[in-house]
Amino acid sequence: FRMNSCLDNWWTGLLYISNYVNPYRMCVLQTWYLSADMQLYLLSPLLLLPLSRSASRGCLLLGGCYLATTVAAFANAYWQGLPAGATVTMEKKTEQNHGSEYVQTHVRAASWLTGMAMGYILHQIRQGKLKWKISKNISAVLWVAAVAMCVTAVYSIAPFQSLQYSYSPVVDSLHIAVHRNIFSLGASGIILLCVCGRGGIVRDFLSWKGFQPLGTLSYGVYLSHMGLQAMGLARLRQPLPFDMYNLFSGVLSDLLLANLAAVVIFLSVEAPFWQIGTWLYNPNTGSRTTAVVAVEKHPETINMEEEKSSL
Repeated sequence: FRMNSCLDNWWTGLLYISNYVNPYRMCVLQTWYLSADMQLYLLSPLLLLPLSRSASRGCLLLGGCYLATTVAAFANAYWQGLPAGATVTMEKKTEQNHGSEYVQTHVRAASWLTGMAMGYILHQIRQGKLKWKISKNISAVLWVAAVAMCVTAVYSIAPFQSLQYSYSPVVDSLHIAVHRNIFSLGASGIILLCVCGRGGIVRDFLSWKGFQPLGTLSYGVYLSHMGLQAMGLARLRQPLPFDMYNLFSGVLSDLLLANLAAVVIFLSVEAPFWQIGTWLYNPNTGSRTTAVVAVEKHPETINMEEEKSSL
């Protein structure tokens, strides 16, 4: 099935429209995010230009868009009768949820808009236009609120997964519309606290330099992880018991294999094409870099060449 989807719909991924054109038959399922992100990137000047000219009008427009996409998510889930909960289940409804609720930009833009608003606030702080001093008492309250929002957004899915739960159009639609918004607001609050000097040990952890190489591999992990998981599931010939051992061994093996695949992807695709792009945009960069390295490593060679030229 996935092979036929790739044969028929490969072009939708290249044009970044796979989340709207044949979303039920996407070639690489996780690339819906690339399409949504590119679409929002192309639309971002419509918000950034008003923000740069008038902060109040720009924020009003940003808030209006945030409200509109949240209402759209609620209305979409309500009218289509989409149940809240995990998008990957054994029920046929999973396919409809993924194609109409999970991947389309107009119902998923709220978290992105939250990030844009937080980016604008951080830019204003760094430019000195906005001074935000948070006392210890207020920071403690904000920390509790931010963590509570993130935890609530994650674990609020539990009641909808219960076999005893009965579908409620309003409750399910409301959860679909707001639970991601709540998580993004909580995460933004943590970022703001870290930037304002109230991050404590969390800021030290997030600033760890070991995340830099892992960040380089993150895109490769993103592209490869679902394929590796699908291969692992396809090899099973009987159900595995659901216990902590199988859970942790599965998670750790997925992480290890995905990062190994990401190393191969980075060395064979990302790094070479990045270097080619550097040469195309600035052909002199490579030669200058080579010359600088040669001088730093072998300065005596340069002196010998100068003596030869003088003779």
